[in-house]
Amino acid sequence: MQPVSETVLDFTSFRVGYCSGPLAMTQRGAPWRIARFPAGIAVLRHPERGTILFDTGYGALFAQATKPFPERIYRWLTPVTFQPADTLPDQLAKRGFGAPDLVFLSHLHADHVAGLFDLATIPPVITSRAAIEKLDTGRIASLQAGCPAMIRDKLQSLDLQTVETLPRISLAPYGLSAFGDGYDLLGDQSALVVALPGHGFGQTGLFLPATTQGAIFLVADAIWSLEALKANRLPPDMTLRRLGDRDAFIDTFARLRAFHLSYPQVRIMASHCTEAYPMNDGEV
Repeated sequence: MQPVSETVLDFTSFRVGYCSGPLAMTQRGAPWRIARFPAGIAVLRHPERGTILFDTGYGALFAQATKPFPERIYRWLTPVTFQPADTLPDQLAKRGFGAPDLVFLSHLHADHVAGLFDLATIPPVITSRAAIEKLDTGRIASLQAGCPAMIRDKLQSLDLQTVETLPRISLAPYGLSAFGDGYDLLGDQSALVVALPGHGFGQTGLFLPATTQGAIFLVADAIWSLEALKANRLPPDMTLRRLGDRDAFIDTFARLRAFHLSYPQVRIMASHCTEAYPMNDGEV
């Protein structure tokens, strides 16, 4: 597999808060101990298109949105740790990044989008049409879909762009033919949008053929960890049914596993994987 694009993206990744929950809910056969799950994001620097964010993690809006009942159930089920120094703007500034020029949201669960609203100015935001259409729902349905009403309303106030308006391209040259066609996010095939159905609604990932850290596949929540993918351990059925389409998740997981076995040199990064986004031992 050779990268078609000649553009090499500068790649940086970090987490914007994290949540805690039973490890057994993410891997069949795993212990019921409480584990920490980072809300990972990525920052891409393109020589012409500027700074692009892949997801935005937690933010101050999450605490506000999950304060009332029934939204409070969300924070009861997955307690969140988010410190003032964790804000997306502070972490970008600390790493020398200015305001982002584009935000790509893999899907619209709160732990992927809340940090967007900590930005002083919100740039163009792009996500899938299916994810946007799911916003047009009631309060309870929105909560069940992982997007509390206050966050849903904020998202609906934006002029969200759809990935389906981007140039459609074949993913076959990248070894991704099993995923169908993709979309060219930046116009030079340096960032390819790949459909990853099963978790939530309208989930997509980004395949990056050439970055400063090699080829990378950002797969959002299509897997919970690279360890689970390597061991072929799916989440339990209760998790798959609660968070999306069970059969679609299993199919996507199988295609990702086949891709990993064929192209082990490609770094697969899941948003909540501690191998991709390490946790510090002193964190609680």
